[in-house]
Amino acid sequence: MGQARRSRGSGPGTVPGQPPYGQKKLPEMQVLTKAKELELHSIRKSDSSKCYPKKYRFTLVSRIQDEALNITDALLEVNDLLLSDEIERPMRFRAHRSALRACRKLLRLIELSHDLGRIDDDAFAYWSTMASDVRNMAAAWYKSDMRRAPGTAPKQDGRN
Repeated sequence: MGQARRSRGSGPGTVPGQPPYGQKKLPEMQVLTKAKELELHSIRKSDSSKCYPKKYRFTLVSRIQDEALNITDALLEVNDLLLSDEIERPMRFRAHRSALRACRKLLRLIELSHDLGRIDDDAFAYWSTMASDVRNMAAAWYKSDMRRAPGTAPKQDGRN
């Protein structure tokens, strides 16, 4: 008879912290996946000499790429810091706000690229939608953390 197949979930055939058998990596939060997609798209789009001639390399392009990288870095930092730890909690909220600021800056740079004629309407709509989605997901995560954090929940005043 044949061997029994390894299970895909937790159980005797899996190692804690490792992807289940047959999968390349562990699933990650959707906001992190979207941020990585935005990062990759931003770098590829801004690296095009067709869209951004050499004179924009050190001004616009480097700032676009920096902000895209900053978004992912800040969100990864948020994910690494514990909400339950009173020392790490303020650092986590600072990382949240840093990610949101980087999203706003990237959106402004995308808008500037469109205003300068570096990207067309379709590219502007697609790219800014990607950045807005990441910003909205990051903001929802921040609000969720604010509600869940010990000592930061709104106080009840007894009214219904």
